[in-house]
Amino acid sequence: MPRRMSVDQAKKLLERKPSVKATSIGVIMGILLGLAAQFILKPFQVREEPPGFFAVYMGNQLLGVMKIFDYFLTTAAVIGILLLIYWIITMQVIGLRGKTYDEVPHGVKKEDLDDFVDQIDESLEKAKRYGYGLVKYTIEEDGTYPRGIRLSGMKEDSISIRIRPLIAVVESDKDSSSLEAARRTIEIISASPSARTQYGHLTVRYFTRGASPDNPFGERILVNEKTRKAFWMNSVLDALARQGLIEWYSQPGENYRDWARKQNLELFERSPAEEELSP
Repeated sequence: MPRRMSVDQAKKLLERKPSVKATSIGVIMGILLGLAAQFILKPFQVREEPPGFFAVYMGNQLLGVMKIFDYFLTTAAVIGILLLIYWIITMQVIGLRGKTYDEVPHGVKKEDLDDFVDQIDESLEKAKRYGYGLVKYTIEEDGTYPRGIRLSGMKEDSISIRIRPLIAVVESDKDSSSLEAARRTIEIISASPSARTQYGHLTVRYFTRGASPDNPFGERILVNEKTRKAFWMNSVLDALARQGLIEWYSQPGENYRDWARKQNLELFERSPAEEELSP
């Protein structure tokens, strides 16, 4: 299966593709040349004896005899296997097939999502000058707004956008044009004014030394400064903090329960529901 990766990771791999391709071809050619040398140079030799057969010798020792047809069939199979390994390395293992996957926090709650999506649609419509076309799909039952970005001349979407409360998911083909369009799409969603004003009343507190929005681990809680309630973090809130949408503080060495008690916070040892993020 293709590896899941972000747009930035795919762009880096795409930039490395020529060198990876050259290295892979070099390795395969080296193996083939090495095999060819063994067929030509002593002590590894191939002789046609008896007629219609190839006899393989290591020095004076006979290793085996096979029909000429079987010999070439085996050689072709070996080359095919090497080419298959090359294809797997360049197109599967390093992820140059399949689609990218990015979760883009925008911080907009369900009740404000209509206006936010209108802003995004308006910005994406302006991307037509880059050769991208916006395709709008019907809102889904769970409130997700699906959108597609179609490159000029294409019959299918190169980029899929699914806008949900708090976060948008962007998936893209891995050719250079699609990745560039996906990068612009992510920038548009991240830079929306609505995404930067939703959580000014929230803070994140990190209690494990070395933890931060870029390295979220250990004990950390979200504090609603308006309601004076605190909750455990989850992956969506971690992403919001990483995007700079939630202010954060480091309090290494303290126990989060003791700290919450001293701050007169009501601590819930679970992630918050959406309505609990409101002021």
